[in-house]
Amino acid sequence: MDDSQNNENPSTQIKSFMDLDLKIRNLYQSHFNDVKYYVLKNSGTVEDCRDLFQEVALVYFNQLKKPSFELTSSEKTYILAVARNLWLKKIRDTRPTFQPSEDWLNNIEDVSIDEIQQSKTKNDLLDYITNAIETIGTECKEIILMAFFQKKSAADIAMATGYAEGFIKVKKHRCLQGLKKMVFDSGQFKNYLATS
Repeated sequence: MDDSQNNENPSTQIKSFMDLDLKIRNLYQSHFNDVKYYVLKNSGTVEDCRDLFQEVALVYFNQLKKPSFELTSSEKTYILAVARNLWLKKIRDTRPTFQPSEDWLNNIEDVSIDEIQQSKTKNDLLDYITNAIETIGTECKEIILMAFFQKKSAADIAMATGYAEGFIKVKKHRCLQGLKKMVFDSGQFKNYLATS
């Protein structure tokens, strides 16, 4: 880099880096455990906590550089809000897509496996069920995916979602009943049974 483009002398740059290092250490000491608690509570690992905290610090310090930035809440609240948003984005981006299996269909008691195996349009039915799950609502979709595809217990789902275990059991039952009704009442399912 040309010295004429660099307005700071080396000692000023070193002091600036030392100040930044101190700010990062203070931020880490003040807020890492809060971010760690949030990530671990929401199915993350300690490594996820470290990676996320680096991203949070980067966002925070970049915001602080902006003259128009004004912290309207406590630093802790801001850090946790950024962490929450970044973590939810990461979960959304890495969430597996729903692909129902034949084993999952065994959990729907109203359909016999013989009917499904006899059909030439089994994949059409699976596609329809996949689309139905996408339309039942975020909360039901998450509970059904965790319960039937990730094989998580009601207690594990409760921990991941922050709801009580009893609520998860009731909600899972209601979501599954709603999904069954949607699938069984559909013209596509009736056509599927007629061609079997």
